[in-house]
Amino acid sequence: MRYPEKLYPHDIPHIGAFCKRLRLSRGYSASDLADFCEVRASTITRNFEESGTLGERNFGRLVAAFKAGGLPNELGYQPLTDEHAHQLADLYAQTKAKELMQRQARLSHIDIDYIRTRKNRNPHLTELVELLEREQRPAFIMDELWFLHALNGALLRLLTIDPQADHFHRWEQWHVIGSKLYADSPVRAAHENPDLYYPPAIAYFFNDTIPHFFTYQMRVVLKRMHELSALNHFHFDQWWSQATLFNLGYELKSLARILTYQGEKISTETSTRVWMDVATENGSHAKYTLVVWNPVNRDALHAFSDIFSFRDSKNIYYAADASRTCGKPFHVNQWPEVDAEILAWLKNGNG
Repeated sequence: MRYPEKLYPHDIPHIGAFCKRLRLSRGYSASDLADFCEVRASTITRNFEESGTLGERNFGRLVAAFKAGGLPNELGYQPLTDEHAHQLADLYAQTKAKELMQRQARLSHIDIDYIRTRKNRNPHLTELVELLEREQRPAFIMDELWFLHALNGALLRLLTIDPQADHFHRWEQWHVIGSKLYADSPVRAAHENPDLYYPPAIAYFFNDTIPHFFTYQMRVVLKRMHELSALNHFHFDQWWSQATLFNLGYELKSLARILTYQGEKISTETSTRVWMDVATENGSHAKYTLVVWNPVNRDALHAFSDIFSFRDSKNIYYAADASRTCGKPFHVNQWPEVDAEILAWLKNGNG
């Protein structure tokens, strides 16, 4: 498998690099961890942190060290929790070449055109689309990497998104996090205090995408989001850094956010209505999630009622149509650098 060591400065290509950041953030030296794990310091630095190679037994000891409170820690970071340990175990599993290849290959079969076609569409995906069509709240359907595949007109009205505007025809607008990272983003403008809401959203994104963290697709998505954030002087890099250090301490629950709708401030929150494991055209499978926006206060209830007084609020808009209209690839699997990588995997019989 061809695999670049680092795609961009913030890239974390393997579990060793991930754990090196944890070690440094907690103020541990390589010798501290080596003593705790009863190995040589070079096992920690050269074998693991540089190349990502460490046996399961020693990795278990390493995680135990991060969980213990007895190592020197002068930087204020808390020991890892049991949940963090489980997440590290999932990240560790991805460093096995076969496991990582399988995850990448499965993601490669996600296609934004699949949801758009009625013929031969998986029944579960058809059910999700029908739920979206009947939904009485702003809503969208996303995949495992948080790319939107379909949304209703109510969401466009809630966030003042013009389907004829340029921003509707760019990949960022069709990604839950990416839609907040460009300068003229209507999603960002609709939020009263975006910098208060986005950090927990990014923490949730990290936790939800851990199973794909080291896949080539995820790394390329993160590369583009870091570039967007830097270009527009936003703080995604800082928030993502804290999330991946297990130091963005937000509970994984829906958080109310204040939006401005027609000049009035309303309180809303998002929640998962349903998710389904859908068989793809290639015999693989992918997780699709229907996400809805809920009104929290009376003003939001009035706003939602007003939104659905417009006939176009029931319209369904597809990423595939927006992508085709502008002639630009919206999903990471279609991006040139990823498309070439996917073709190489399939050529080598990894599909």
